[in-house]
Amino acid sequence: MARKIGKWILFVCIGLHLSPFGLAAALGHCSVPLKHLNARLVSVPVKIGEAGPFEFLLDTGSETTLIDSELSALLGLKPIDRMILATASGSDVVVRYRASRLAIGEAQLANVELLSAGLPALKQLPGSVRGILGLNALRNFAVKIHWKKLRLDLYAPNEFPTTQRGIRLPMEDATEAIVVTVASDAAPNGRWRLALDSGASHMFIFEDRIPHVSHPAPQTNAWMMTTATGTAPTRGISLATLTIGAKKIRDVEVLPIPAPSHRPDSDYDGLLPCGMFASVLIDFANRAIVFDPD
Repeated sequence: MARKIGKWILFVCIGLHLSPFGLAAALGHCSVPLKHLNARLVSVPVKIGEAGPFEFLLDTGSETTLIDSELSALLGLKPIDRMILATASGSDVVVRYRASRLAIGEAQLANVELLSAGLPALKQLPGSVRGILGLNALRNFAVKIHWKKLRLDLYAPNEFPTTQRGIRLPMEDATEAIVVTVASDAAPNGRWRLALDSGASHMFIFEDRIPHVSHPAPQTNAWMMTTATGTAPTRGISLATLTIGAKKIRDVEVLPIPAPSHRPDSDYDGLLPCGMFASVLIDFANRAIVFDPD
C-alpha cells in the first residue's frame, strides 16, 4: 500500500549567511510553541519584518530558510538574484531575498537570507505552512526541540545551561549539515554518519550506503517521498537495531533514497529524524548534541 510522507530533503548549494542575533535581555532565552503537523513534523511561528507570525516547518536538515513565492510577493520583498535548489527528486530555480528582520518568538535576527519558490509540498501539510526555517537562522542559538512538550527553546550561547540529561554526542564536521555517528549492522563498517533533521518524518539512508539494499532484506511499506521540487517512490526496510551512543533502538524503519545529485559523494550517509526522541538539544558553540530518548 502506498502512503505519502511529508519530507523535504533540501540539499541547497549555497553558502550560509550567519546573522547577528538578539534575545530579550531579561529572559536569557525564550520558549516558542510548536505545532504538530503530521508524523514527526512540527511548525514554528515566524515573523518577517512586522508581518506575521506565519507557520514555518522547523527543519534542521535544510541549510537555508525558504519562503513560498506567494508570501514573498505579499510582503513585497526585493529580489537579489536567482539560484538552483537541488533536492532528492529534482531541482528548481528559486529567488533569493534578504529579510531585514526575522523573529522566532522573542528571538530576533537581522539581515537573514531567504530563498523563495512555489513549495507546493507545503500545501499538503495541515494548516497554513508558508515556509521552512533552516540552519542559517537556527545556528545563531543553542536550540532545544521538545517533541513531547511541543516547545522550542532558543538560548543565546553565553546563556546556555551546560548540564543536560540524555545521550551526549559530538557534532561532527560536515559541509552543510549537523552530523552524528550511529551504529548498525546494515552499515558499511558498522557505522553511518547521519545528518540530524527535524524536517524528516523517517530515517533516510542513501541507497549506495546500504550494502544489503540490493539483497533480500525485511521490507516494510511502499512510500512516496515528497520534497520541495517533486516526488519519488521508495520502499522501507527494517533494521533490527540502531545504536545511538549507549542507547539501542529496535525495529527501525529506514527509507533508502538516492544520494543528492549535486553531491553524489556526500560526507554523510543519510538523515536521522529529530522526532525519534523526546527532545534534542543542539549546542552549536560547543559542537555537541544531547538526545533524550524518553
